[in-house]
Order: sequence, then structure tokens, then C-alpha cells
Amino acid sequence: MLRCSEVVELLATDGWRHAPPARRLSLGLHLTMCRHCRAYRRALLRLGAAARRLYETVAVDPRQTERLVGAVRQAVERASSG
Repeated sequence: MLRCSEVVELLATDGWRHAPPARRLSLGLHLTMCRHCRAYRRALLRLGAAARRLYETVAVDPRQTERLVGAVRQAVERASSG
């Protein structure tokens, strides 16, 4: 079974999408048993939804887009390291 650190990496990088079926199954089993990783996954999903909503509200200015992407990356990094 995967360790929490491996689950965090797979979820944060979307690596699970391209993982072999056995690894995805292991991820699913881990998420079934680990409430902390489930909470992390929910937080990532909420962060993504909030970023999409925010992106839709800003003007399509490349500088604003770069700042938004940078802020989202920093938030994901902080969430995965803490």
C-alpha cells in the first residue's frame, strides 16, 4: 500500500491519472483507510474549484494570470509540505 507522502505527491501532481491500474487501486485503498489523505484530497479539490472561480472573475491579463497561477502553486506546495 502507498504511504501518505506518496499519496500527497500523486494527488498534488495529478500523477494518479497516468499511474498504472495497480497503483491507482493502491491509492483508492489508501484513501479509503486514511482520513488525513481524504481531507487533503478534499482540500485540493476545493482549492482547484476556488482557483477556477477566481480565474473566471479576473480579466484576461497575462500578468494577472501569472500571479494567480503562482499563488495557487504556493498554496498547493504549502498544503503538501504541512
